Amino acid sequence: MTLPQDYKYLVDDNHFTEEEILSKAETLYKQCANFLEKVKQTNKKLYIHEGKLAKLVCDYFAGLARLKSFHGIEWENPVKQAAYTSFRVLRFSPIQIADNSEGVLFPNELLAVSLIFTECQNAIGETLSKSQEKVIRAFGQEASYVFRFRSYNQQSIEFVLDAFVYGLKAGHS
Repeated sequence: MTLPQDYKYLVDDNHFTEEEILSKAETLYKQCANFLEKVKQTNKKLYIHEGKLAKLVCDYFAGLARLKSFHGIEWENPVKQAAYTSFRVLRFSPIQIADNSEGVLFPNELLAVSLIFTECQNAIGETLSKSQEKVIRAFGQEASYVFRFRSYNQQSIEFVLDAFVYGLKAGHS
């Protein structure tokens, strides 16, 4: 990925390094590829639209630059990263369906839930119990429904994810 001209200010104004942006793009690409590998049995016609993925990553960093500037923060927490990334996955839809084949109809919603699962596991910092895994699966089904049929924004995703992680931590201690 090369940084589009419209987003060069992110590096020129010292908001982020180009390496940070490219690293996020590479990480997200790998997460998308891993996700596609998991759902390949259901739908072989899914692919990563690299242009949409690049726009998603640039918009993510532009949003963080505005957030940091407005609130005067130096870093973003992992829950905020997951919420903002998931929101942009839903907004930019980097996973595309090649034709009208049957199978996974809402791949980006499932990808967003997958990213949230990963964050929940990382936030706990320990192996999840069977009951926590069951709760996370139920949460994922509800989140998938909300992402398909309800209104949301990055702040509401962050709030719900924060509350959910705190609940998991409280249940784990």
